[in-house]
Amino acid sequence: MIKLKFTNDMLTLLKTLKGQCFLSYEKEKNIINDNSTYGNIRLNFDKISIDLVNEQELYEEFEEELACFSCIKVDANQKFIPIAVGETEIIQEKGKVNKIEIVTDTINLNHSEVLIESDSAISFYTDYACYTFARTIWFSEVISILFNKSFDSICPISNVVEAWSNDGENDVTVNRKTTEIV
Repeated sequence: MIKLKFTNDMLTLLKTLKGQCFLSYEKEKNIINDNSTYGNIRLNFDKISIDLVNEQELYEEFEEELACFSCIKVDANQKFIPIAVGETEIIQEKGKVNKIEIVTDTINLNHSEVLIESDSAISFYTDYACYTFARTIWFSEVISILFNKSFDSICPISNVVEAWSNDGENDVTVNRKTTEIV
């Protein structure tokens, strides 16, 4: 099985965000689509900042590059450097994080010939809104930014099946689950 998942250390880091105030996020300034960014985004909370990264990695057993989320704690005073060279912008937010959820898709290709378990989105529920940071295409390093919308609204399971079917060459089933970080 190929695992495109947050590590246990990353999950522990994410768990510390519960109860903190979500202050802002920083991203590349995208003139084409304000609701996305390429490769990385900085999330600023009252006690820590983290960089959420969506990078391709080569999986030799599959002979493909697949995008995978990761996150690291960073110094809030350290300048944010976007993967895509360009201007950055800071979007101010507010609200105490009450709940954090991760959406995981398990993709079964050709009757278990290849199994892929992928953390496709992370949602922060605050007093004021739900912020979701998601990957909607398996190879893409773009991070979609959703406000008060579910991941399913922009990436239904049928889209995942279609993306992996390779124009009908692959038999694909997808199981989606949402897990709260507690």
